[in-house]
Amino acid sequence: MPLTCPSDLTGIDLGFTEFIDCSNININYDALGTATITFTVVSVTSQANPQLYTTLTFGGITFTGFITDLEVRRIPGSLVFEQRYTLLGSGCRPI
Repeated sequence: MPLTCPSDLTGIDLGFTEFIDCSNININYDALGTATITFTVVSVTSQANPQLYTTLTFGGITFTGFITDLEVRRIPGSLVFEQRYTLLGSGCRPI
């Protein structure tokens, strides 16, 4: 019987719950230094939890801000979802 919905993942060990796909991280700065960070979370659920991703560290720089866009969709041909986030914020490197 084919698996067709997120509830089908109950009891199935995929080896992860969710992770940030490092190949899809993009950081852009505007003239005032505000950073727009786009990244993808691969997850076993379609239920996104944006509060987990308002403070992130990439390349030794900690970014804090607000999620301004979130798109969730099933990865075609799989049982997992991609959650595409956009974070608007600022970042600083520890001294």
